[in-house]
Amino acid sequence: MSDYVFHTSCVNSTSEAITDMVDIAEDLTERQFLIMAAKHGFKGDVLSNLGYTAWSQSCDRTAGALFEDDWGISCHRSYYLGVPCLYVCHSGIEYIWISQELTPEDSSSKARENVIDELEDRFDDFVNFCKQTFGSVAGYGEKKLVKNFVEVNAAQLLEWRINPMSFMSGLNHLSERYAKRWYAEQFPH
Repeated sequence: MSDYVFHTSCVNSTSEAITDMVDIAEDLTERQFLIMAAKHGFKGDVLSNLGYTAWSQSCDRTAGALFEDDWGISCHRSYYLGVPCLYVCHSGIEYIWISQELTPEDSSSKARENVIDELEDRFDDFVNFCKQTFGSVAGYGEKKLVKNFVEVNAAQLLEWRINPMSFMSGLNHLSERYAKRWYAEQFPH
């Protein structure tokens, strides 16, 4: 049973949702991606849907080996509309698999996008306030800023199961680690 499902591609999504996902993505090697896809039960789906299974039947190589050696793809881990995802960019198109366990029924709804946009605007306003008041985000303390923002907005983040990392980009590693840990504690995998 797969705990990740194919959700969409960039062709059927909004440019804002894709840009937000790509901006905070962590690069994976093709091998790392296949290991994670196997762990989450959707490796066969990836290889079949992207044509590697059919291609392997016409040559002397496995679908996995063809995937790993394909110079025309890149693999990533990120958040799509706040939901953990793994995606492959294949011929310039992002193919996105999202976590079923953490996916609200309306994971691609306009209401969800609006909530994320609102949180992102609030976060940007908070960052700007800190810059104006303290001269820089560092003057306030970036981890403290992230922690305070998450605490103040916890109700919405929890209700919509939104990972703060899905709209916070450019954070130092301590702030990033705090946001990831907070989410993992709320929604253990």
